[in-house]
Amino acid sequence: MNIRWMKMIEALIRGRRPSADILVPPGKLICRRSSDLVATVHPDLAEAIRFIHSNADKPILVRHVLQEVHEPAES
Repeated sequence: MNIRWMKMIEALIRGRRPSADILVPPGKLICRRSSDLVATVHPDLAEAIRFIHSNADKPILVRHVLQEVHEPAES
């Protein structure tokens, strides 16, 4: 950590507000199973959540979700 960042952190700790926004560049993103949208042990529920997520921009109904989960996939 360079001296500039250390001084800025010290000022924040002492209650001084920064003169400008502090922008921190993003680090590496690692998607873990625990943060996965469909982290569930029930396969039908996982499939329903995936369908809803991938169709969130469409006017889907409950029957569409049920059809997706309970009908066999086309080969």
